[in-house]
Amino acid sequence: MALTAVIAIGQFSLAEIWRQLVIDRPFELTSSSAAPATLAIRAEAAIPRLIVQSSRGMSGEPAPLGLTLQGRAEGAVVIITGLVPGMELTTGGAVGADAWQVSATDLRDVWIGPPKSFVGSVDLVAELRWPDDKIADRQTIHVEWVSPVLAQHQLDREEITAAPLTLPAPAPRQLDREEITAAPPTAPAPAPRQLDREEITVAPPTLPAPAPRQLDREEIAVLLKSGKDLIANGDLAAARLVLQRAADANDVEATLALAATYDPFVLRELRVYSFPADAEMARVWYEKARELGSSAASRRLEMLSSGAR
Repeated sequence: MALTAVIAIGQFSLAEIWRQLVIDRPFELTSSSAAPATLAIRAEAAIPRLIVQSSRGMSGEPAPLGLTLQGRAEGAVVIITGLVPGMELTTGGAVGADAWQVSATDLRDVWIGPPKSFVGSVDLVAELRWPDDKIADRQTIHVEWVSPVLAQHQLDREEITAAPLTLPAPAPRQLDREEITAAPPTAPAPAPRQLDREEITVAPPTLPAPAPRQLDREEIAVLLKSGKDLIANGDLAAARLVLQRAADANDVEATLALAATYDPFVLRELRVYSFPADAEMARVWYEKARELGSSAASRRLEMLSSGAR
């Protein structure tokens, strides 16, 4: 508008017209050059990406999957391949002999359960796929399960490495002639008895069993919530794996919930028929919940004994 008015009057030079244009519209002239860079940064941030973190667990116990999503990916799914037979995830469902599908929005707090007594590592491949099956991102996940003895051994090595250096003990003071003369001679200590071959063969050294790692309240709360969500979704197998970790840490609520996953009356009430009930396992966990102070566990035990609600 300012440029049109100046030209219409016809009283200013071309330099004055340009100066007037800069004064009236500084924002339009300066922002146009920055717009492409800003759009490029926003477009880069909008691309969803899979973030991977290596994970380690104890033999026979679930471990975190270590996979999160950066960005937005509504309607997308993550296909995980390379599973060993017997491995299961706590969310989603199997889509093949060695593959599992999880919603891209449900990656937080996903755990992977190994086969019984499994020790070793697996390299899984995770693919982020759009609803039209196009691949948006692909990453490799490394998950490892170690035996309790090996885990304790590695922990001991770390503690030894972290221990501060100690200065060598000072050399003993040399005795003078009078002290040597006054000191009575001492007999040398007897050499230790050598063990024969039979003693060495019969009594092999045994390593002490490591103490289980204690879970804090926050970890127990996460396990308990995940277990309840899995029960609500009907996935009792994964729920039992998650709840047992919290129950082993003597959490009374997790122990009571774990017992309920085996209770035939609870399963009948929830109309769950695909998982077998186990009254003896339910009684074992109800007994532990009662020892931890649960009054509801006592009523459940009475119902199991009477055979009816």
